[in-house]
Amino acid sequence: MNDDDTALEVLAHINTVTGSRFRVPSAELNARIREGATVEQCKLVVDYLWSMWKNDPKMREYLDSVTPFRPRNFAVKYLPKAERWLEEGSQSPIREAFRKHAAENAEPVNE
Repeated sequence: MNDDDTALEVLAHINTVTGSRFRVPSAELNARIREGATVEQCKLVVDYLWSMWKNDPKMREYLDSVTPFRPRNFAVKYLPKAERWLEEGSQSPIREAFRKHAAENAEPVNE
């Protein structure tokens, strides 16, 4: 999958989760993907933020393809918290896909 397709897949997920109708991925989302963020990581952040912000109309406005994907927001704030949320047993719709991806890309353990 190329970067444009990846960004569109993440944008479609944002739209599905939030009920929005965003049409064009932001420069921030595209930059995180070019830097190596996976579809699973991006979707996980969206799911995490939705779980935190869905009942707060003010914060819900920030669940788009800009705010979560600003460099400091994504790498320092949201992705680590989303990964911890996943590990602690979240009800993320992409939970199994993320775990499967992580398992497939894990380094073999030599005993």
